[in-house]
Amino acid sequence: MKKKLASVMMVLLMLLNTPVTGGGIAYAEEQTGDVTRSGLLGIAKHFHIFANKATLKAHTAGNVAVGDLDAQSNFGTIIKEGTLKLDISYIQNAKFIQSNSFVNSYGNRKNKAVFGENVQLTLVDNGNKVAANGNKLDHLNKDEIFQDKNGNQYINFAEEFKKLKNSSDEIATHPQTPSVEKNFDDENNRYFDVSKVKTTASGTVILTKTDEDGKLLDDVVFDLYEEGNNSPIKSGLKTKNGKITVTDLEKGNYYFKEVTTIEGYDVDSSEQKFSIKDENLGSGSTIYLDLTKEEIEKDRPIIIKGIDKNGSNIIVNVDTKNAQTINIGAEIKLQYTDGTDRSNHETEDFSDAVVLWNFKNRASNQVININRARFQGSILAVGNTVEVGQNVDGCIIADTVNITGGESHRWDFQEKNGNNGKPAELTMVNKLKEVPTKPEKPKTDTPDRNLPNTGDTQDPFLYSIILGISGLGLILLGNWKRKNERKERS
Repeated sequence: MKKKLASVMMVLLMLLNTPVTGGGIAYAEEQTGDVTRSGLLGIAKHFHIFANKATLKAHTAGNVAVGDLDAQSNFGTIIKEGTLKLDISYIQNAKFIQSNSFVNSYGNRKNKAVFGENVQLTLVDNGNKVAANGNKLDHLNKDEIFQDKNGNQYINFAEEFKKLKNSSDEIATHPQTPSVEKNFDDENNRYFDVSKVKTTASGTVILTKTDEDGKLLDDVVFDLYEEGNNSPIKSGLKTKNGKITVTDLEKGNYYFKEVTTIEGYDVDSSEQKFSIKDENLGSGSTIYLDLTKEEIEKDRPIIIKGIDKNGSNIIVNVDTKNAQTINIGAEIKLQYTDGTDRSNHETEDFSDAVVLWNFKNRASNQVININRARFQGSILAVGNTVEVGQNVDGCIIADTVNITGGESHRWDFQEKNGNNGKPAELTMVNKLKEVPTKPEKPKTDTPDRNLPNTGDTQDPFLYSIILGISGLGLILLGNWKRKNERKERS
């Protein structure tokens, strides 16, 4: 009897600790109602934190997609307006997960938590709950948990970050949009005003610069003209990765003119013409702002004014100048055209999340510290470590994210990727400079041994005449002698 009871107890223990085998989804876009890959940020724009590594030590009000997660504090998108129906997180490897992580399903809200194959998922509490690496997940139901299997990965971080780097590099080529007012004269009232920027349908042109072998050429400088206007509408455009991208062009005729090229190549000063036609016009435009490392580090607020809710995307290119560390000191404030100011807060309404910060000219293993002032807008910092010690609202996309203080709030970037129009494209080829050939040395004639040597006084022609005259004289003299001899005989 004791043996039978022991056997039953063993079976029950095995059942209660059976690994969860549901899920096994390779890519998010393969699932109905799941996240989809699109636009510049791809899958990443659906997550509050998207990183290879993340450590959470302070309240994180948002979902995560992380390769290696250490969640000492709770995370999950808080239910506020009740508009978010599915809160998705992906944890490929877990060092630790707080038991009160994720947010309980309620009303229309459901969860989907996907774990990597290396995370041990077991049933606990009589099979009603699931533990991850021994830590019970109090806020998740069994049917909300999925797991990778057969070597498949719900998200391939290496592939996603490769695409994100390309997006960051492409964004970095855009200069500040004309009509943006940037006024930092008053340190206590530093602002961008984007209200005067045209956001009507506009087009994009992409110029590609190569040599005759198809090699992409960087640092070639161009000016852009509109036909009929002798003054450039954009000056000093420089190729990066062999390309120049210009947005916000109205319908019309334009041309590029090369100003300077790189050493070893000829400047092509011809007009490189193109047109923006109906097929090139998109349904809106992106507004680009330029900011320097020094400007964002100064402990004075930066205000972005004139933001249209549900309007154009605003992308801020921050030139980090290859610095190893960026210490953000400026509080970021956002003002909308309806007169409202946005403050950091928890929300499920992402419709006004149109601001993205792109950190360019990054050093290897660069660290961005947000410890001195509150920050608003999604962060694209591929390859970087982002240290968060203040309130941050937006997507945080980086190699490593550490939430150590304040609160971070999900606020998904709403990329406007509807009808972007077909870009006008043209390619220019630079020719190598011709290397001038060295003049040949004059040939020295070999003296003819039959001719008089240098220094002889005889002229060959004169010598021939003298010989001829001498011969004729001898003939005449001979004839004269013969005549005289006949006379003497007679």
